[in-house]
Amino acid sequence: MTTIGIIEDDATIREGLCLFLNKQEDLRCVLVADSVEKFLEGANKDQEIQILLLDIGLPGMSGLDGLRMIKQRLPNTKIIMSTGNEESTYIFRAFNLGANGYLLKDKLFFEVRTAIDSVKEGNAFLSPIVTRKVLSFFNTPAQEEIEITARERQLVQCLVDGLSYKLIADRLDISIDTVRYHLKNLYKKLRVNSKSEVVSKALQTKILQ
Repeated sequence: MTTIGIIEDDATIREGLCLFLNKQEDLRCVLVADSVEKFLEGANKDQEIQILLLDIGLPGMSGLDGLRMIKQRLPNTKIIMSTGNEESTYIFRAFNLGANGYLLKDKLFFEVRTAIDSVKEGNAFLSPIVTRKVLSFFNTPAQEEIEITARERQLVQCLVDGLSYKLIADRLDISIDTVRYHLKNLYKKLRVNSKSEVVSKALQTKILQ
């Protein structure tokens, strides 16, 4: 019997997923929560959770932040992320933090069984749509060399780390207005229009090297 945990704030998805998995002869949901915090309260070493389905967009601690903590607490648990977000930056961050799979919510009930079987066997699992997204990222033509200042490079690193404007200001010991000023300059230099595009461009080029 494979034991499953679920962290999902949407009650309809959470309850439907648990019901669906419990109907499988070899699967059993043993811990279901609507936040990382509640999951960690309920998790204990005596109750093994072999596979965890973890939503990214959660109230309180996000799934990505929670992923790091859960991996420390339950190092043997395989974690499959679920989200509606197809952005490459989220996908790479999830796997860099130790995720074993990445499912899109609109295909969740169609692919979850395959994903569970895949990670049980020690393989990673990506939804086909996500796979195409990753391949597209790596097939992007090499970008021109872009020159940015040391401070702008620090700002890019903060964005890659997922920090908010306030946390960036605190880390770099500058004001939030100064953060916005540097970010505005970065948008012009990189020819992008959003923070996520800055991160994506940083991963495609040698900005942080």
